[in-house]
Amino acid sequence: MDRLDKFINNRSAVLAAALWLVILAAGAAVSWFGTAALADRIITDQNNAVIAAVGGGKFGTLPDDADIDAGLELLAPFGVTADLSPRYAAQWAPMRSSIFGIAFTAIAVIDTLWFAAALCLLFRTYDSMEEIRNCCISIAEDLTKRCPLNNSPDSCEHRLAESINTIAVRVDHLNADLNRSHREVRDFLTDFSHQLKTYLAVIRLNCDMLTEIDSLSAERRQQLADEMQSGLDAMEELVRESLKLARLDAGAVEYNMELSSIADTCSLVLRRLDPLLRQKGISASADIPDDAVMLHDRIWLCEAIENIIKNSVDHSCCSEITIALKAQHGLTTLVIEDNGKGIPQNAIPGLFHRFSRKSGSTGLTSTGVGMSIAYKIIRAHGGEIMVYSSENTGSRFELGFLMNDRIPVK
Repeated sequence: MDRLDKFINNRSAVLAAALWLVILAAGAAVSWFGTAALADRIITDQNNAVIAAVGGGKFGTLPDDADIDAGLELLAPFGVTADLSPRYAAQWAPMRSSIFGIAFTAIAVIDTLWFAAALCLLFRTYDSMEEIRNCCISIAEDLTKRCPLNNSPDSCEHRLAESINTIAVRVDHLNADLNRSHREVRDFLTDFSHQLKTYLAVIRLNCDMLTEIDSLSAERRQQLADEMQSGLDAMEELVRESLKLARLDAGAVEYNMELSSIADTCSLVLRRLDPLLRQKGISASADIPDDAVMLHDRIWLCEAIENIIKNSVDHSCCSEITIALKAQHGLTTLVIEDNGKGIPQNAIPGLFHRFSRKSGSTGLTSTGVGMSIAYKIIRAHGGEIMVYSSENTGSRFELGFLMNDRIPVK
C-alpha cells in the first residue's frame, strides 16, 4: 500500500486533512475580523498623535489629552472631530491587508507544519500496522513465528504486537493439544479395532467350525459355544471400559467428592472381587484403620482400586494381595501389594497406557484399559500412583494423596 492509498483509504488521514482545512478557514476568519480591530486601533493612535502634534504636542511622546483637545479645536474647520472613524483614513485598508497577510501566513504555516507532522506520525503508525498485519499472516501460516517488538514498550504498536504474540502462543498450545488429541483418538481407534478383531476372529473361527464340521461331538460343540460366549462377553466389557475411558479423557465425569471411610471403600472392592479371587485361589485382605476417612468419590475410587487388583490377578500369578494405609511425609498413601512374579522394569513406564496388556495375561478377559482408567481416576482425586516392582519379587502400587485429605472420624 503506497502513501496515497494510505491517505485515501484511512479515515484518520482524511479527518486530519479536513481538520487542517477547517483550521485554515477559521484562522482566515479570525485574522480578517481581528485585523480590522487592530487596524482601527493603529490608525486611531496615529490620528491622535497627529492631532496632538497640531495642538502643540511634542513629536516622539505619547499624545496628551490637552494637546489632543487643542488640536481638535484647530482642525474643527476641516471636519476633524473626536468621533471620526479611522476607516476613513486612506492607509486603513492597506494596513489591514498587511496585518491580515502576516497573521494568516503565520496561522497557515503553523497549521501546515502540524498537518505534516500528523501525517508523518499517521504514516509511521500505518507502517507499523502493516508490519503487524504481515506478521499475523505469517503466524497464520506458521504458529511458531512471532511479531517483532521494535517500538517503545508503552506504545500502542508494541502492546498490540505483544497481545498478538500472546494469542499466537495460546493458539500454538491449543493446536498442539488438538494434534495430540487427534493422535490419541487415532491410536485409540487403531488399538480398539485391533482388540475387537481379536475377539471377532475367535468367534468367527468357532462359528465356522460349528457350521462346517458335522462330526463334532456335543462336548466339543458346547466348548466352542462357550468360547464364543466368552468372546462376546469380552467384547461387551471392552466397549463398556473403552466408553468409560473416553468419558475420563473428555473430562465428562462429575465426581461426587465426600469425606467417607476409606476402609469401607476398600472392603467394598474386596467384596466385589471375591468371586474372582476365590476362582483364582488368591487371598486378599485390607489393613486400614476404621477411623480413616478421605475426600473421595467412593464409586470411582472403587473402580480404580479394583482395576489395579484385577491387573495383579490377571498378570502376576500371585497368591496373596494386601491393601494397607500409611501416613508419612505429608502424604496419605494407600498401598496395594501382591506376591506375584513382578513387572519388568522396562514395562513399568507403559503400564498405564491404553491397551498395554502384558504378554503374560492369562486369557482374553483383560481389556487393556483398566490401568489407564485407574491412573486417570487417581489423578482426578489429586493423587499419584507409584509402582515398585521387579521380576520375581512381587509388585507394590502406592496411591499417594495429600495428608490434609485425611482426618479422624468423629
